[in-house]
Amino acid sequence: MAHHPALPPPSGDRALKRIAATWTPRVSMSDDAHVEQPHLARIVDRLAIRGVTMASDVLCRSWLDIAHLADVDRTTAKLLQTEVAQAICPRPQCALDIVKGKRITIPTQIPTLDDSLRGGIHVGHVTELVGPAGAGKTQFCLSLAATAAAPATHNGLETGVLYVDTERRFSASRVLEIARTRLNVTDHQDATSLADRIAVVRTENIEDLRSRVAWLQTSLGVVEGGVRLVVIDSVAAMARCSSKNDAGIPDTETLGVLAASLKRLADVFGVAVVVTNQVASRATSSARVGACDDEDIVAALGIQWAHGVNVRVAMDFQGALAEQRACTAATGLELHRGRQRWLEVAKCPHAHCARVAYRVTERGVEEIV
Repeated sequence: MAHHPALPPPSGDRALKRIAATWTPRVSMSDDAHVEQPHLARIVDRLAIRGVTMASDVLCRSWLDIAHLADVDRTTAKLLQTEVAQAICPRPQCALDIVKGKRITIPTQIPTLDDSLRGGIHVGHVTELVGPAGAGKTQFCLSLAATAAAPATHNGLETGVLYVDTERRFSASRVLEIARTRLNVTDHQDATSLADRIAVVRTENIEDLRSRVAWLQTSLGVVEGGVRLVVIDSVAAMARCSSKNDAGIPDTETLGVLAASLKRLADVFGVAVVVTNQVASRATSSARVGACDDEDIVAALGIQWAHGVNVRVAMDFQGALAEQRACTAATGLELHRGRQRWLEVAKCPHAHCARVAYRVTERGVEEIV
């Protein structure tokens, strides 16, 4: 049975009560002053009454505001901000420490792909799945959610999943089918626990998603609740409902802010962010989709968005992308029947190139060997 490393608490923004509970006084001012733990706990309680519960709430306010809200003097307010900043500040690492350290990954259960990606989908990264309609992007996401939420006794990570469903395609019964047939989760209690770890939310447009991402970064339910996988299926669907430029692409400012928010969510809070994207004809600001034969076929949303993802995995039918422009979604699905599906690592800073034949079965997305 494969062993997955224990998941450490999220880094970055944290609840003040958690900081107070694990407090170790640090030298924070020239006079070696610091806030003692008992006094800190009382300050945190006062701040919580006034809605200040996260480290970011303290650091984004002036010391004068903190002094007023916590009913403390100026020196204590400044010390509190310094101590909180030091508590959440990432510790520097040398390259050797990074090499020796264990990387937390969510296996895709596709051996060649996991080998190429060095274990699977990495936390701290934004991974994009791009491909035409019917390629299996949603099935890939459902399989990933099942693996992340499954009990450790069934090769799962037993962690929380937030699934942002923009096209009403999430299927709880399908997730449980994948868990049963692929991970052997047959016990009713295990299946119930798995389903309980997956929270599903729905959004209508990019602006709504940006608001939800901001909520994620401050929500105790996510930051402290053990969520390690955030799936957005699909970001392109929301882009269609947002303001667009003359090329039909959402304005670069909106996409840039969204991409930056997702990268911060992944990096600072230690989660894996997986988004699905569609394909389109080439525009002046678009990114190639893997090694597609037709150079006019690109990932949707343009170059601004393309630079915002760490990893891109292209999913395609044999030659299907070249036909996408001439097909409606329904016609495209008809053309794809019986054709070979291919999955390719198109962009990844830590992976070697890989191209995998796959199929979609009751067990999810499976490699053809």
